[in-house]
Amino acid sequence: MLHDFCRNVLIAIFRAAINGFGLIEQPWSERDQSIKLLARHRRDLVKKRARLQSQIRVRLESCLPGYAGLFPERDLWDHEIGLMVLQFIAERGGTHRAVLDAGIPTITKWLKEHRCSFQSKSVERIVAWAANAASGDPMHALLTRLWQELLVDWHQKTRQILGVERELASLLAQTPWILLLSHPGINVVSAAELAGETGPIEHYASAKAITGRAGLFPSRYQSDGVDRGGKLSRFRNAKLRAAWLLVADNLNSTVSDLSFVDVEWRQHVAFFVVVVTGEFVTLQASLAVVLDAGGCGAAALAVEDLGDARAELWQRDCRGPFFSPVAIL
Repeated sequence: MLHDFCRNVLIAIFRAAINGFGLIEQPWSERDQSIKLLARHRRDLVKKRARLQSQIRVRLESCLPGYAGLFPERDLWDHEIGLMVLQFIAERGGTHRAVLDAGIPTITKWLKEHRCSFQSKSVERIVAWAANAASGDPMHALLTRLWQELLVDWHQKTRQILGVERELASLLAQTPWILLLSHPGINVVSAAELAGETGPIEHYASAKAITGRAGLFPSRYQSDGVDRGGKLSRFRNAKLRAAWLLVADNLNSTVSDLSFVDVEWRQHVAFFVVVVTGEFVTLQASLAVVLDAGGCGAAALAVEDLGDARAELWQRDCRGPFFSPVAIL
């Protein structure tokens, strides 16, 4: 029995080597290549912007101690008023004295002139901070100029990111990947990352072909009478795996907030959920709708080819009504 198995494996390896199976990359259309390049370009811009944010924070803490911590969850970058008041301070000397000297009425008037949406309590909180703020670095004049220049670069990166996202949305609308936006937790960015790294959906005969390329399956060791499963396979396309797991994590956190929705609806809405245990990682997915739109005619796959031990482990780890298998890749 084992001899026949090894013989078949050797024949398969020989055929693959002679015929070049898996060595020829299917051509991508200009549209699909554009999605891939733009998604990676956006990712690079986001990393550069994050680096700028760290540099600005360091200089801000030297000039305006405690200012960045005024905003909910300490996230200055998501609050327009915080960035606008920084500009106000920079134009008037770069220290907390500029806020104290101006007072609430002047700051409020200035924000309205610049069409900044805000709440009065936010202005009051900023003025209260200025009244109790510690003195900044003696080199505040130079440091203020430095963080201003960095902030200009940050605004430019933000505009570039938004422009790329608009372009990605227009390209996604021309592909079956646009259907992913119907799932809570997947937006243009997530869908574009997935589409860019996965490539044309028509190049995959089934959903298992995608997870095989991404390495989203448990490793398996077989030798004579030994047959055991392991952790996630080390052989994969790293960028493709990262894109799938990122979206899976987003969906997992999103669907967990939908406990008030009917269970069957949640099963239908769930695109995939990653269940991680110490020994086994399962990617649950329903790609049928996207594959059908891509002309593949593939349907959702049932749980199969896992073996009794793996099936038992999967059922044990996927407790609860939501994890009833719709499909497994």
